[in-house]
Amino acid sequence: MSDVPSPHIGGTAPADVAVGGDVVHSVIVTGGYGRGYLTAAQATALPQFRRYLRLLAVIAAPATGLQEGTPPSAPLNVWAVWRGLTGGIQQAADAVTGDIPAWAVVRLAPPTPDQFRAALAAGSAEETAYQVVHCVCHGSPDGLALETDVGRETLMPTDDLVAAFRRSRVRIAFLSACQTLTLAEALHGEAGIPCAVGTTESIYDAESAVLARAFYGALARSATAGEALEEAQAALVDGYVSDDTLRAVAYPYVVASLKQMKSPPPDLAHLYRRFGEERAAILHLVGDPNTRLASPQEQRGAGPLFLAAQPPLPDWDMVSRFVGRGEERVTLATWMRSPRHAVFGLTGEGGIGKTALALIAAAREGYRFGNRVAFVTARDRAEQFSLEDVYSAVAAAYGMGPLPQEPRQRELAVLAALNDPARPCLLVLDNLEDLSQAQAARLAAFLRRINPQSGRSLALVTLRPHEKPPLDELIRATHIRLTDLAPPDALRLAFNEVVEKGVWGQVPERWVGGRERERVEALARFAALERMPVGWLASLLDLAEAAALHPEMIRLGVGKVFGTRDWEDTLFVLRELEPQRDVQEAVGRLAGRMVEDLLDAARTPDERLRREGLRALQALAVFVGGGTRRALQYVVSGEDVPGGALRGLAPEQRRARLAFEDLLDGLVGRNLARRYDGRYDLHPLFRACLRDLYPPTPEDDVAFRLRHARLFLPEAGQYGVDNIAQWAGDTYDLPNAMAAMDWLCGWDGAPVELVSTYGHRLSVVARVRHPKQAVAWLRSTLKADE
Repeated sequence: MSDVPSPHIGGTAPADVAVGGDVVHSVIVTGGYGRGYLTAAQATALPQFRRYLRLLAVIAAPATGLQEGTPPSAPLNVWAVWRGLTGGIQQAADAVTGDIPAWAVVRLAPPTPDQFRAALAAGSAEETAYQVVHCVCHGSPDGLALETDVGRETLMPTDDLVAAFRRSRVRIAFLSACQTLTLAEALHGEAGIPCAVGTTESIYDAESAVLARAFYGALARSATAGEALEEAQAALVDGYVSDDTLRAVAYPYVVASLKQMKSPPPDLAHLYRRFGEERAAILHLVGDPNTRLASPQEQRGAGPLFLAAQPPLPDWDMVSRFVGRGEERVTLATWMRSPRHAVFGLTGEGGIGKTALALIAAAREGYRFGNRVAFVTARDRAEQFSLEDVYSAVAAAYGMGPLPQEPRQRELAVLAALNDPARPCLLVLDNLEDLSQAQAARLAAFLRRINPQSGRSLALVTLRPHEKPPLDELIRATHIRLTDLAPPDALRLAFNEVVEKGVWGQVPERWVGGRERERVEALARFAALERMPVGWLASLLDLAEAAALHPEMIRLGVGKVFGTRDWEDTLFVLRELEPQRDVQEAVGRLAGRMVEDLLDAARTPDERLRREGLRALQALAVFVGGGTRRALQYVVSGEDVPGGALRGLAPEQRRARLAFEDLLDGLVGRNLARRYDGRYDLHPLFRACLRDLYPPTPEDDVAFRLRHARLFLPEAGQYGVDNIAQWAGDTYDLPNAMAAMDWLCGWDGAPVELVSTYGHRLSVVARVRHPKQAVAWLRSTLKADE
């Protein structure tokens, strides 16, 4: 309907900025759709590189130790650290002018010693070589722990580092790793680096963003290295007073300090500040504190340029929160390095982490495929899934443009691209368990025509472990069956969730003795949590084990603590559900309990959250692939409340948007809904719980679906057969429009004007990819026209 505004509900793929063009406040993703992969050494040859201050980010997060079965020295999340670094630089605007620092930040991928040496030696002249190196990894006086090409830990000795830096033009090295002061002294004294920053202890992930924002913002304003480090240290101290994430790191210290005091102080700020001062003191500058960076000889770029060397993936939030599965990640990397089969598989129960592992593998190994990654999911849309979805995703990854009209020719064009030895692609096919036998057979026949020997393209599929022939046969020799997390990984996940939700104060520090203490301390070392109080970690381990070490059960358990603020009740419920017997059933029942909590006035004092929370979840279940805040608010209430700056809204719109965002925050905090890259969605297991136990009223169901249709169907009016590829590139618009039209055609009370206006056009657009649905829509349109 023309009188209903259509909020922008497009996909959230990274900005498509042509390499070599002007980049303003943008993120370049090298090797994205239709572009080739650039190494950190090759990036220095970009024409615009000389217009920026140039930083090489070396973020090494090995999946395992050097030997099989051993943990990495210091588990890091490379994507969380990368986001923290780039986010910090993006936020480092000049306080007076508002100018954003013109940094070119390049992430070393993969972070192997050979790639590091090549990057340091790159740059044909002073104005194109890297000026700053920022290392985030495990360190020691013996060197830095980097990665092998399959992700195991490997040491780059101090002598090798000194030799590599000696041949570089680096002015400043920031070694954000544990115990790197000795290494910093070697880089300055032996390699001739004017200035290096080292540490006497490790840097926490949460500290990296704060330090980067202050340090690199100051350098961009022509501050000396000494002045920049002082700003960074001051910002870190202030952060421990005001930032919840940093306060979570300091919490055990504050608790221990309070126990030693006879009477608690009225204000804890000075304890957090004191901890921040101790943390800031671990940073030491070696060399000339007056070192400055030479400004670019050409006019500066208008904003930061990030070369992330990462493929386009649909859910970077899931990737950045990933924990564990080290040996599985190395196995996938090894298979991809030397493939004997074209198709690999990940199987496991729902919520065990198949999609997350597939995405983390694609993120880390994407460079092997020139960062050409095609992601297709059957989640929430198994009935609509077809090979045409695969063709479109592959065409987008290669930048092929519109495919031929004839089905056989489309298939041949896609297979020709996949079997091109010079341009391999990784095809990720997710959540295939609900495909019909016929759908699975057609997909398997297509996958058999991918030849890893000639073309080097590979497919990674995920599905639950029940029989799905012939897909099972394709992955029989190369598949990984995921089960529960290893105890150290489950402990780390529980810790991360508690910190993210800000409920660390609800975790009791219980008594631990004897052999249990030894076990908890050993797990804490493996999880890099040895600085946390043992009794506190023991309570976290209680929750993880009561959740059967199942990732989704752990997340829901912490979400229940967030909602009820009752640790003991959460443990009681988890144990009562006995997830060890049937974890799938237990997850569903736990989700039901959490909805009961949401509706209980005693457990949810917020009346609006109690009244409107379930309706928002039910409306979200109508979406395919989730929706933005603006789209969801429209489907729930019929209000179109724009995004952007609040000051640009009318007062009533401002109040409505803030109230709805608070509502969503409450649902996300309880882990009833997920938020990623500006979108909200439901976990499939929770979606099933809503469908079975808490369906919307018939009136709400019709209202939600009708608004959903009015929101998405107008998108179809912009496209035709000639430009369907452009529309198909939007991961979310097409499935939602198709779902809306399916519902309208199956509803006797569907508004005639909607079916008539959009049915014909959508059937024309979809007839190439979904001919059966197109015929059904056309019949409904003709009937409506009568």
